[in-house]
Amino acid sequence: MISLISLKILKLKSNIKVLALVLALVFLNATMPASLSAHHSTSMFDTENIIDVSGVVVHVDLKNPHSLIYIVAIDEEGNEVQWVLEAEPLSTLASNGWTSSTLSVGDEVIAFGGPARNGSRAMILRAIQLPDGRVMRT
Repeated sequence: MISLISLKILKLKSNIKVLALVLALVFLNATMPASLSAHHSTSMFDTENIIDVSGVVVHVDLKNPHSLIYIVAIDEEGNEVQWVLEAEPLSTLASNGWTSSTLSVGDEVIAFGGPARNGSRAMILRAIQLPDGRVMRT
């Protein structure tokens, strides 16, 4: 026969489990929508047609869900134009050997990736050649 104290302990343990589950769900609800809404498909890029763009890094933003690298290149008319290079999340870049010092503002690079389908100066970055000649995959 279970004593009254044993029943109270079982009920308390059950309440703690329910509270932990509720807190976990609240946390997931607070964090998941931001991640999911920020993530998007790569269908806006032509991943079958890889191009290369040479330029100088003007800004690096390694983050989740997508890292962004901005470079200034010279177009066919000799004008400076800015390109936005969309790369993998920070965690994927890190697993491919990237660190916070892989790219610096002022680095001359060659970016390889699929151009934006709408003709804007953007690409889904697949690899980038660094000033020292190393090629980093994304």
